Amino acid sequence: MVLLDVDFNEGDILTAGVITSTSSVNGITTTINSNTLTKLKYVGSDTVDTINNSVAETTLATVLIPANTVVRGIIVSSSVQVSAGAAVNSGTFRVKIGPTGSEATKQTVILVAAPAGSRDGGSCLFYDNTQTWNADVTVLITGQNSVDGSTDVSTCYQLVVTGD
Repeated sequence: MVLLDVDFNEGDILTAGVITSTSSVNGITTTINSNTLTKLKYVGSDTVDTINNSVAETTLATVLIPANTVVRGIIVSSSVQVSAGAAVNSGTFRVKIGPTGSEATKQTVILVAAPAGSRDGGSCLFYDNTQTWNADVTVLITGQNSVDGSTDVSTCYQLVVTGD
């Protein structure tokens, strides 16, 4: 896996001769290589939001991709965490992509926190080249707790979308 520690600004382009990234979540492996994307462009990002006191699925981060911003595909990456109060709390995080209002779940990541503990370092990584890029596309990260408590928290720290 190639890790990039770069600050992107809107319109920035990253050109690379070889990019290979492989992510495996719940038995599903996603591989992105230079044959698919060679010029990555910052598309958008959203910062920290949380859900607690609820077991309802809630949007934690949103990026709107204007029509014709992307030609081939996008890489969606996010950093997520779940914490628990008196009981075990499962945080379910979903990557949803599609036309605004019709976003479909593309990936689900579940993190489990033991009582009075947390599980840091969870992430979502998803590549999508199936959208109609000549229309607006929305990327969402949603979160949902299994326990309805003030200290049972699902958090999305950062959502970043790059594309070509």
